[in-house]
Amino acid sequence: MSTPVASGVSLLSAAVELTRALIRLDSSNADDQRSEADAAELVASTLRRSGGSPSVLAGSPGRDNVVIRLAGRRPGPAVLVHAHLDTVPAEPAQWRSDPWSADIRDGCIVGVGAIDMKSAAASMLAVAAHWLYRGIRPRHDVVFAWLADEEAGGRWGARWLTARHPTLFAGCDTAIGEVGGFAVPMRRGITLYPVMTAERGHAVMHLRATGRARHAATVGGGRRNALVEVAAAVAALGSHAFERYPTRAGEGFLLGVADALALPRPVVTGVIGGLAQLVEPGMHGSATPTVFHAGGADNVSASTASAVVDCRFVPGHREEFFAELAPLVPGGVRRSVTSLSDGFDSTLSGRVADAISDTLRGADPGAVVLPYGVAASTDGPAFAGLGMRPLGFTPLGLPAGFPFGELFHGVDERVPVAAIEFGVTVLADLLADL
Repeated sequence: MSTPVASGVSLLSAAVELTRALIRLDSSNADDQRSEADAAELVASTLRRSGGSPSVLAGSPGRDNVVIRLAGRRPGPAVLVHAHLDTVPAEPAQWRSDPWSADIRDGCIVGVGAIDMKSAAASMLAVAAHWLYRGIRPRHDVVFAWLADEEAGGRWGARWLTARHPTLFAGCDTAIGEVGGFAVPMRRGITLYPVMTAERGHAVMHLRATGRARHAATVGGGRRNALVEVAAAVAALGSHAFERYPTRAGEGFLLGVADALALPRPVVTGVIGGLAQLVEPGMHGSATPTVFHAGGADNVSASTASAVVDCRFVPGHREEFFAELAPLVPGGVRRSVTSLSDGFDSTLSGRVADAISDTLRGADPGAVVLPYGVAASTDGPAFAGLGMRPLGFTPLGLPAGFPFGELFHGVDERVPVAAIEFGVTVLADLLADL
């Protein structure tokens, strides 16, 4: 592919074409594949052809990360902007078209990663390449990072880079990544733009029970059955409604909506309907069973059984979450926890947050910028470990009613072309003046 910002090619066109190019490269996250290698090569080669010298770093073969620092005009705090190149796998039979075709249908680019998050990765690349090619320098240093393995926890991406190559991010006080800055048009010309300032904690919990294998006909009468014990824990955890704990981000969102729409705070959740799903899950814990293993023969009781449970907890309430969870697991089932992250909860304030608000209002006079907490996990906590403040801001100018949240990891994932064009303009304006 030729340099996307060559003479006559606009920043907007470059972002759209790079989105399509990245989608066409299958970067489904799998340990036994070179998941991000091709996408990382597209990023790195585009930067090189534009005059840059990116670093390509892989913690495992084919799990490539691309990082480049563009020097600013003045000394001062740097900012990191990051996106992940991997996606979840797709089942082509469920899609209306090839998930990697990047076809344009009804004004939208369709394909795996269109929303999560190749359009953002492409917009970053378009901005960086545009600046390099035209000799544009931002006010302060901007570090761009295209990362591996986010969908599996960042072991070969953000967590590996921050542990092994922290100097790449020297001087960065803020890490701008997913998820936020997407337009939610409301009434009276008001458009909400949620910016992620909080993220639930995450833990992977393993359950295991053991017993003696017996002929299935003899099991019963109070004898232990490993499968039944783990299944009981799985059923209890999967159906439990965990306690609600307000977060600064969640309450800030609801108060901001109340103010913008001139509504009493107590009625906001009922009025905004499905929009409440942006914030409510982030203020509750959850324990979702994802994997179950037991048995090997039709007529033999299982001697071992195990399950994996994806645990999410409200930031600052890890101890309360596990205390609430403990009685749901039978005494004969052992618990162990891996991949623990405490998440974070902050306010929408400071120089970068102010700049985001100013930039969005310049692009959309009806913009109302609000904090919110994401219920899932991002690469943000890895960068928080280096002292950076994570913010979710990948701007998209979405139309009213667009099913943004439903398309994450969804069938027929798509993003409007016009949304990308709005987003890359906002991103370029923001990063240039930070």
